[in-house]
Amino acid sequence: MRESLLLLLAKLTGKDFRRELRIIDSIHGGETDLKDFIEKSLSDLLVHAHGKVRYYKPLLEKAGVVKGGKIDLQNFSKIDLLRRRNLQDNFRDLLPYDIAKRKYYSDTTGGSTGRPVRFVRDLSSYRWAKATEFFYYDRFIGVNEMQAKKVLVWGSARELLHGVGIRERIIHYLTNSLYLNAYLLDEREVLKFIQKMNGYRPDILKGFPSFLHIIGSYLLSKGLEVHSPKAIISTGETLTAYRRKVIEDAFGSKVYNFYGAREAPSIAGECKNGSMHIFSFNNLVEVLDEEGNAATEGSLGRVVLTPLHNYAMPLIRYEIGDVAKAKYGRCNCSPILPVMGEVVGRNTEFVLRRDGSLLSGEFFEGVFRVEDWVREFQVIQEDYDLLRILVVPKERNNIDLSIPQEKILRAMKGDCKIKWEIVDEIPRPPSGKHFYVKSLIS
Repeated sequence: MRESLLLLLAKLTGKDFRRELRIIDSIHGGETDLKDFIEKSLSDLLVHAHGKVRYYKPLLEKAGVVKGGKIDLQNFSKIDLLRRRNLQDNFRDLLPYDIAKRKYYSDTTGGSTGRPVRFVRDLSSYRWAKATEFFYYDRFIGVNEMQAKKVLVWGSARELLHGVGIRERIIHYLTNSLYLNAYLLDEREVLKFIQKMNGYRPDILKGFPSFLHIIGSYLLSKGLEVHSPKAIISTGETLTAYRRKVIEDAFGSKVYNFYGAREAPSIAGECKNGSMHIFSFNNLVEVLDEEGNAATEGSLGRVVLTPLHNYAMPLIRYEIGDVAKAKYGRCNCSPILPVMGEVVGRNTEFVLRRDGSLLSGEFFEGVFRVEDWVREFQVIQEDYDLLRILVVPKERNNIDLSIPQEKILRAMKGDCKIKWEIVDEIPRPPSGKHFYVKSLIS
């Protein structure tokens, strides 16, 4: 009955994604050619953007993508990148002339890179994202996403202040989901979460890896038992190797990395072989070097996305702010879909040295992980030679900064000043996400 009610609600609201799912299945099964589908979807989007979106008309003509009213996809890589500041400065010009006739909704980014960015998505984009997510759960993990019992561990400042509304409670019931707000975590809250998970016994545990890591660390340190779900989905933040191991050891389940963003949901998902499969029937993905060319295999590059089905606000060659390792080819578990390398973080999650090289947030995780007195930390790069480091100690009587300071100065080649701050807690943004590193250098 729950699934029937959910399908009825989806039909009434225009969110029934079964048609899109049939197309995805035909692509995955080889009945529909993926390359042909991408080229047609991209051409249709570019025709729309050129004819109805003020921002893109001159850009597409300048790049030679539109010639005499025809689309030339060979020049697609010549289109200027769209960046977050372009969304902020040109919001109205990025909307199509017929936006009033479309079914759409507004949303904002999580604000992890500063001021949240407003954008618009239409129902077609929503249906494709949900169909892709359902496809991923079904084909790669082996669970029916609509029927599976799910526990979702998120962070929401708004929900903390105003509570969960009736509409959200109904959706949670219909989708078989238990939401746990981990925006403020202490030992009592962690124990409460563990009790709820043991009582609910979910098939799927999903959430920010920072929250799952905190809960997992507590489970391991106290030797507590917890219900082991069929799979754990990490999303919303960078999944480091250390976080993955702690979560898997604590819950006794495999962690799968699922990559998406509010502006471009359902980008890629990890399979049982550890490959990140790009759902290129939903989002076109490029990984570019500093010169704007395709990054070489194994090197770091900027992630650039083109959502193929959002006509309410086309985001063509959108530099989302993530950094990934370039990887090409296929995985034998799903040879039709391309793969990408691991997403190693947002561009703001790297400390930028004066010589232009990047120091990953994972380096700092390694520095503090071996310091038993450290509960939590955050590195804020205020200038090339100035790091402000916030540390939450387990106790205040055994603080020793000498070894972390020596390691960090060595990595920064000595050309750095460190300002230490011992604090009771590290402030989180409204999204609840926690970043080891925040660089304020653009």
